Amino acid sequence: MVAAAGEDDRVMSALRHGLGLTSPHLRSTAYLLLAAARTRQLGVADVEAVLRSGLSRIPSSRGGSWPWPELRLTYANGRVPEALIRAGIALDDPRTVDRGLSLL
Repeated sequence: MVAAAGEDDRVMSALRHGLGLTSPHLRSTAYLLLAAARTRQLGVADVEAVLRSGLSRIPSSRGGSWPWPELRLTYANGRVPEALIRAGIALDDPRTVDRGLSLL
């Protein structure tokens, strides 16, 4: 994981680069959030903007009885709620944590 690099400038550069890549794929965004949340845990400054921007790219649920933000489940589905939970904890945002827990 990029956060293990331990060099704040390199880590933030990698995260910002990842943030600049606007992937339409939910799991790509989830992995970016996981790296950013871990980086925040390691004490890297300025990662809050990366977390907030990444969270804004996670679609809301489609409503009704299907809470998942996609029409169907595919692969690595557990990473999406994990990313929401970890990002919510990193930002001290209970609503985001609750959203992740509800997807589980």
